[in-house]
Parts: sequence; structure tokens; C-alpha cells
Amino acid sequence: MMDKRIDMIPLRDAWKGSRKKRASKAIKLVKQYATKHTKAKIVKISKQLNEKLWFDGCQNIPRKVKVQILTDKVDSVSWIELADVEFVKPMTKVEKADKSKKAEEKKKAEADIAKKEADAKKSAQKRSEDTKKGVKDAKVSGTTKTTKDKVKVKEIKDVKETKKDAKKDVVKASPKKASTKKPVEKK
Repeated sequence: MMDKRIDMIPLRDAWKGSRKKRASKAIKLVKQYATKHTKAKIVKISKQLNEKLWFDGCQNIPRKVKVQILTDKVDSVSWIELADVEFVKPMTKVEKADKSKKAEEKKKAEADIAKKEADAKKSAQKRSEDTKKGVKDAKVSGTTKTTKDKVKVKEIKDVKETKKDAKKDVVKASPKKASTKKPVEKK
């Protein structure tokens, strides 16, 4: 369950004390404010908020800052972002692991498709070489098509069909492209 709230955090206490430690003190104040109001154990500050606090150097910080706080009650984690910036929740470790597993599975599937295509090409080349040898033998002996040649012709047809099947598999695996051609009207 996620809670979202927008708050104006006063940073006047950061102005008390040393001038050189104002920005780092402001960061601590923002974290304290978030832990107090959201009761979260872990508080994470966004890069943009950090840059805003440090923009004019460590001595010249803003007097107050408007932020949005997103709190995850289950994990007890809060993310703090500037109120003007669109909030994007960082991925958790579990989400990152799921994403990497999906990427690995996709790579394996692509490798399998490439392997099938390569095997189909190799088998087609082998069969075509065998048929060429059979044709040369027939020319040398002066005979017409023998039963071996007829079998080889059938093999060639089988190779063509396997190529078509491999292409269909590749087409199914690849995303479809939108056609840019306009349909032709029959008159």
C-alpha cells in the first residue's frame, strides 16, 4: 500500500550553527521530517532534491522546500522527491531480478531461433551438394534420371519446405511491422 503526500518542509534549523554544514544539515532535517511524519524506517532522497539543496553551495540553502513523499507501508520505505517533478518509484531488488530473468529468457529464445536457422541452412547446403554430385554422376555416365535423382529431387523440395517453416518461425517470433502500403481498390 502506497501513500502519497505533499509537504512544505521548513529548513530554518539548518541555518543555525556552522555555515559550512548547512546543506548537509538540511538533508538530515528532510530525512528526520519524513521519518517523523511517515513512520518509515528507511528514507531515500531523490537526486533532484539533493541538487536543489546544494544548488547555491553548502552555505546558501533554501529556507523551505516543497516535496512529495511516497511511502510504502509494507516495506517501511519512503521516497522524497520535489513536488514539481513527476514521481517515478525506484525498482526494488525483486523487480530488478524479475526484469533481468525476463531479459535472459528473451536472449535464450533469440539464440534458439538463430541456431535453428543455421541448422536449416547447413542441412540445405548439404542436400544441395549431394544433389549436385548426383547430377554430375548422371552426366558422366550418360543416363537420365535414376531413382537416386528422383529421391534427391524430393529432398530438395523438403529442404525448401523446411526453409519456409524456419522463416515462418522467425516471422512469428519477430514483432509485426505496420504496413505503409495503401490497399488497392478494385474497379
